[in-house]
Amino acid sequence: LVGSEMCIRDRSSRRYSQFLFILLGLGIVAPAVIVTVGVRRITQPITQLIQAAQEIAGGHFGRRITAQTGDELEELGEHLNLMASRLQESYAYLEQKVADRTKELATLNAIAAQASQSLDLEEILKNALAEVLEAMNMDSGQAFRLDVDAETLVSIAHQGYSEEFVQSTKRLPLTASIVGAAAEQGRPIVCPLARYPKDALRDILEAEGVQLTVCIPLIAQSRTVGAINLGCRSLRTVTPEESSLLASIGHQIGVAVDNAQLYGQAQQLAVMKERNRLARDLHDSVTQALYGITLYSEAAARQLLSGETGMVADHLSEIRATAQESLREMRLLIFELRLPALRSEGLAAALQARLESVEARVGLDTVFRIEGDSKLTPDVEEGLYRIAQEALNNTLKHAHASSVSVVLHHNDRVVSLSIKDDGIGFDPAEARAQSGFGLRGMEERVARLGGKLVVQSSPGEGTCIAVEVSQ
Repeated sequence: LVGSEMCIRDRSSRRYSQFLFILLGLGIVAPAVIVTVGVRRITQPITQLIQAAQEIAGGHFGRRITAQTGDELEELGEHLNLMASRLQESYAYLEQKVADRTKELATLNAIAAQASQSLDLEEILKNALAEVLEAMNMDSGQAFRLDVDAETLVSIAHQGYSEEFVQSTKRLPLTASIVGAAAEQGRPIVCPLARYPKDALRDILEAEGVQLTVCIPLIAQSRTVGAINLGCRSLRTVTPEESSLLASIGHQIGVAVDNAQLYGQAQQLAVMKERNRLARDLHDSVTQALYGITLYSEAAARQLLSGETGMVADHLSEIRATAQESLREMRLLIFELRLPALRSEGLAAALQARLESVEARVGLDTVFRIEGDSKLTPDVEEGLYRIAQEALNNTLKHAHASSVSVVLHHNDRVVSLSIKDDGIGFDPAEARAQSGFGLRGMEERVARLGGKLVVQSSPGEGTCIAVEVSQ
């Protein structure tokens, strides 16, 4: 019995020891688990907040955090989400502003590029009108130049209007539209048709279905040189940014229009000056020739009346020679009055036209030969043509030649031009010293082209003028 009791007590002790160990384990593990869970519950939202802040700082403005802790961490998360939302809105706004500004600059660059490509007023206004309509997303418009003397707007280009409207608005008094007000204020004016002045022009706009008009004054050097009127068949808002863009466009196109007008005036003055010079030359040459013919005719008539016929043939020969020289001079001056379009037809065609229209018609045997077909720059063609023109003029006026040949040779490296006649020739050194035969002008033209000029001539041996220019 005693042994049995001892065995029972040993088993009970072991069980109690195991129970104590279990309680001890629970006493250690349970607090550790509780502490771990508690710490994790506290640190996880903080970690999420840190990660969210880093992502937002990296540009991920759509990042949001949910911290349902019911304490300051949850409130901090809400503030972080609000900040991210506002940053997202601000970034979207800035992106839109950048896109708008980029579009404005692209429009200005496109208009500047179009304006710089031409000095033709109609082409400038036509291209500018198309660019402005596209930029403003409007459906109709009209571009005018200002006739300052008559204070009248002259229609140059239009788009999106009916033919009846265009015919009715070909010329408008400056005060007959909002252009006058825009010109006076120096800025674009936006005007719904309901507030448009009640006049005939408003009726025409109403018939076209226009609901909104925008007038852009074209300004150069503080002067109004024209206007662009835009029309929209639905009401819309024109933002301050768009108004600022239109003002910039008005100044840019205004300068281009002013340059085109100045270029046109310069061309007209140059044409008038050249025509006056040719008129003086024509008057002088014809007057001298007619005076000489008159003198020889009177002398021949007196000799015939007195029966002295010996000198009559000589006088008639002088009359014929003078008339032929006058005919050559007339043909040369008339050709210069209607020079061929060198830029459109090319150097070879211009030289061929000159030989056929002048030299061949006054009785010279002409030869024209072209070798090679490489393309020449406009400056080279212009320079070579003027040199050939001067050389041919010398042949016609001074050489007393019976034939002349022109040879044009060009390849990818060099272009050469030679003009050769069988006339009486001259001394190049003496002619250069006396600034004769236009040699100095030829040398200056060749120098501008970066080429070289060779003049070969001597009395009684004819003349050859050769030019060589590197490509």
